[in-house]
Amino acid sequence: MEMKSLRTTPKLRYARMAKLLLRDPTITQPKRKKGFGSSGLYTRGKLFAALSYSNRLILKLPEARVNEIVAWRRGKRWNPRGVGEGLKEWVTLSPSSKTRWLPLAKEAKKFVASKSRKR
Repeated sequence: MEMKSLRTTPKLRYARMAKLLLRDPTITQPKRKKGFGSSGLYTRGKLFAALSYSNRLILKLPEARVNEIVAWRRGKRWNPRGVGEGLKEWVTLSPSSKTRWLPLAKEAKKFVASKSRKR
């Protein structure tokens, strides 16, 4: 009998997370968007989570939380242009990260939703 691998790909990991999050009616995923954010998760029209082309989870979180994740070496500040220090409220997790993606994505959704209410 052949054993199935317990390992999963980042795309599958992200798809499973997205499927769970999309049960929330305030979360959407674009159907016809191309390029960055096309697989992203949105709340109130604002991106809060996406999978990068390099299969890294990208999340929008409060700056203090990003600093914490970076200090713990669980993620890196997202730097889409590769110049400077990266964005203050964005963090990426590597495909091999042992950090649980779903709780952080829920935290990101809550953060983005609270920011859009204030405007």
